[in-house]
Formats: sequence, structure tokens, C-alpha cells
Amino acid sequence: RRGLGYPLAIMEAHEQAVISGPEREAFRRLLEGQVTAEGLPAASSGKAQ
Repeated sequence: RRGLGYPLAIMEAHEQAVISGPEREAFRRLLEGQVTAEGLPAASSGKAQ
């Protein structure tokens, strides 16, 4: 049964929106590089640790 009780469009949107661990790490590095390039401190939260 597709959708598991959720509307199919919601399930498909979720599948498209979820990023993997390696994608998340690549985004974090990209963002950290941009922040550092602007001279801002690049501190991560305790939750992110």
C-alpha cells in the first residue's frame, strides 16, 4: 500500500526533500566555507555535534 495512510503527493514530496548524511555534510561544509569567507564565526550548535 503506497502512502502508508498519507496522501501520495505528501509521501512523494517527502522522499524528494529528504537529504542523505553525505549530502548534509557537503552542505554543512559549503555553508561553513561561505560564512568563514565573509569573516563570520562558523560555530555549530550542540545539537549538530
